[in-house]
Amino acid sequence: MQLQLVSRYKKLTDFIDTACSMDDGDPTGDQLRRFGAVLVCGYVERSIEIIVVERLKKKAQPQVLNFVKSHFKRGTNFKCAAIRQLLTRFDEDWAKSFDDWVQNNDQRVAGIESIYYVRNSVAHGGTVGIKKASLLRYAEDAKVVVDQVLVCTSKKRR
Repeated sequence: MQLQLVSRYKKLTDFIDTACSMDDGDPTGDQLRRFGAVLVCGYVERSIEIIVVERLKKKAQPQVLNFVKSHFKRGTNFKCAAIRQLLTRFDEDWAKSFDDWVQNNDQRVAGIESIYYVRNSVAHGGTVGIKKASLLRYAEDAKVVVDQVLVCTSKKRR
C-alpha cells in the first residue's frame, strides 16, 4: 500500500513540476495547472480508496470489499468533512483520530477545500485559474491529509 501511495504522489509531483515550470500567465502553463488541480483531487480520492480497502482486506468478506470498492466508483469530493464521514462508517476511532488532527490543521483543511473548488470549476467549465505557488501548496496539503488518513486508520481499537 505504501508503495502505491508513494508512486501515485511521485507521478502527481512530476506532472506538477512540469506545469509549474511555465510562467503564470502562459496559456499552456495555466491550462496544465488547472488540470494539475484535477489530478491533486484524484490523488486524494484514489489514495483514500487504497487505504480504506487495504485496511478492510484482512477483516471483510469479499462481498463487502466489492461493495466498498463500488462506493468509490461514484466519485466523491473528499474534502476533510467527507473523509471524516467515510471513516466513521468503518471505525469511530479512525474518525475521532482524524477529527483531532483536523482541529489543529486549519490551513491544510482550507487547502483541500480550495483545490476542490478549483477542480469543480474546471470540471464544470468554469474559468478559475491556479497559480504555481498555490498548486504546489495544495499538492503538499493533499499529501499531508492522505498521510494523516494512513496514520489514523492504522490505530488499533482501544
